[in-house]
Amino acid sequence: MARTRFIEHKGHKIVFMDFARIESIEAGVQYAKEAQEFVAAQPKKKHLLTLVDVSDSPFNRQITDALSKLSSHNKPYVIANATVGVTGLKGTLLKTISRLTGRNLKAFDDVDEAKDWLVEEGKKFAESGDED
Repeated sequence: MARTRFIEHKGHKIVFMDFARIESIEAGVQYAKEAQEFVAAQPKKKHLLTLVDVSDSPFNRQITDALSKLSSHNKPYVIANATVGVTGLKGTLLKTISRLTGRNLKAFDDVDEAKDWLVEEGKKFAESGDED
């Protein structure tokens, strides 16, 4: 199964970037590149809800750089982003990426809670009339 794919929650499509339990830094960097390619293949308008799961995965400067590049690239496409698996130093990583990319990257402890929040953010966006 692809690490980046669409899932559905309460009738809404969410781009799920499954970076949980990645076996190596190199694999993590590759999965981030694949996620960027997946998003780039979508229509060029702000319409995506994204969920990133980094539970039990290693991180270092290479991963931080790859995820920063991914986040920056995705900015024009994404309405809202939720991230799960952010514990300990990964919290600092998420804040750094958020600051560097100008994105509001929201952390959650639970995947279902994150999906519920994304659906609500998608509804707010649709109601605002900002859709193309």
